[in-house]
Amino acid sequence: KAAARRLADGSLKPKRAEKSLSDRLLESNTLSRRIIYQQAGKRTAKRTHGNYPAPPKIIECVKVGMEDGLEAGLDLEARYFGELVFTSESNALVSLFFAKQKADKNPLNEHARPVREIGVLGAGLMGAGIAQVSAENGIDVVLKDQHLDLAAKGQKHVWDGIHKKTTKGILSDFEEDVIVERVVPVGDYDALKAADIVIEAVPENLDLKRHVLADTEAVVRDDAVFASNTSSIPIAEIAAEAKHPERVLGMHYFSPVPQIPLLELIVTDDTSEKALATAYDAGLTQGKTVIVVNDGPGFYTTRILALYMNEALLLLEEGGAVDAIDQAMEQWGFPMGPFELFDLVGIDVAAKITEIMGNRLGNGDYHISGKAAELAASNLLGQKTNLGFYAYEETNGKTEQGALNSGVYRFFGGSDRTAMDTDTIQQRLGLMMVNAAVRCLEDGVLRRPTDGDLGAGFGLGFPPFRGGPFRYVDHEGPAGIVMALEQFTDTLGPRYAPSALLHERAATGTTFHR
Repeated sequence: KAAARRLADGSLKPKRAEKSLSDRLLESNTLSRRIIYQQAGKRTAKRTHGNYPAPPKIIECVKVGMEDGLEAGLDLEARYFGELVFTSESNALVSLFFAKQKADKNPLNEHARPVREIGVLGAGLMGAGIAQVSAENGIDVVLKDQHLDLAAKGQKHVWDGIHKKTTKGILSDFEEDVIVERVVPVGDYDALKAADIVIEAVPENLDLKRHVLADTEAVVRDDAVFASNTSSIPIAEIAAEAKHPERVLGMHYFSPVPQIPLLELIVTDDTSEKALATAYDAGLTQGKTVIVVNDGPGFYTTRILALYMNEALLLLEEGGAVDAIDQAMEQWGFPMGPFELFDLVGIDVAAKITEIMGNRLGNGDYHISGKAAELAASNLLGQKTNLGFYAYEETNGKTEQGALNSGVYRFFGGSDRTAMDTDTIQQRLGLMMVNAAVRCLEDGVLRRPTDGDLGAGFGLGFPPFRGGPFRYVDHEGPAGIVMALEQFTDTLGPRYAPSALLHERAATGTTFHR
């Protein structure tokens, strides 16, 4: 406040770096400024794919302000702002903003127990990521693995993540030391006795998860919450043999944990309000945007993502090209295409999830591809082996994506690829995810459409300017979505059949949001 007053009365002058001679020459020349505007426009178009109307108008405002004077630039800015406020993109982004604001308040706050210490079982990249976001936000962590040396490697992963912030000047050396020292690596269960929550992040194996739950219940306090970080196994099955199923729930994090903002909490019929409230509080403390869903195969996010990724594999089996499909979905608004995502997550992990989901989707309407398992069996795992749908190499400690690995086509009928219409690719993949999201609401997995929009946007990268699957249906119109799905059903089979809830909305002319 004092600085603002001094700036206002002129006793304080802002310190601005002197522009270089080359910058002054560029900005003083009409021709060179025109080149700058053109390059800014090209870079903006490359990053936004034309999906966001504001950035090109921002450039235009700067251009007018430079060429015609500040007042003209400000007048244009005011006019453009008025136009942009009423666009569908603005409505979608604003709706996500307010949904996040609401999700960032624990609705069961009065039932929550303080979380001062958590236990994390499994010190791989996922477990280490959970430990990192906890320690960064003041929670003490006991990080356990089968052996102490494995747990220590997990602590080293935490240090690696924190040290990157230190080298960028975000954290001081002292702050780095304080955070890393909050994480204590251990090799036995006894160290979990003081934990308020224990989160298991072990591989996707039901017997293994039941085993670690039993071992945990034998040592923890009577009021400790047990959470599974499973991405696909129903929580009720994990808790089937638990002594206290009311204290068991799912806490589904997304990889890489420090970067993906969503936390999906999964509750069973037995989960108590106190356990849910405590887990919700822990997630907020970790800096996560939290949604709560009911139990079921794949819950919400994994279920809709698995069907989206499966459809991408089916497009390859039909002759599509990896890079064309990825580019089409990036143009539609996803941060990366499905095959880049396969490589990032790990094709072996995706194969395991596909197997679990394929066995649980029930009525056989879904055509589940087995190609991810074939790729994994050939050690084409993605970034972890530096070869998947693309080739990768390590550069200065960072994994860089290289050229397309055309060798994957031998699993999909050979190297001869069929040119597919971009709009068809986008519609098939986008509508598969949207229809699956509506089914989750219809089946009671989702509690409200807003959670579906938040989960898809913050966890899976569903295009923010579309507002999420339910906001997208509202914008396009339920009747139009039903018609498009029925056309795909006629040509591709019952996996595209519109959900009953979509039919209902189309028939009544109602939307999911007001």
